[in-house]
Amino acid sequence: MERLPKEERYIDGVRRMVPHFPETAIREVIANALIQQDFMATGVGPVVEIYDNRIEVTNPRQFPDQRRPHPR
Repeated sequence: MERLPKEERYIDGVRRMVPHFPETAIREVIANALIQQDFMATGVGPVVEIYDNRIEVTNPRQFPDQRRPHPR
């Protein structure tokens, strides 16, 4: 969690560095990617990429029956 992006905020008149994203949410996303990975596939697994303004978690697992997620 030390490498996650942080931002400055003034809390009670004191400047503090706080995580840009809630740690609980990051833990949940990573846990979901690990739990839902395809254990039958070898040499692949979830990838966590940390950038200055975002965190991307990808998982090479396919949807069952070649379904696609609903667009947002």
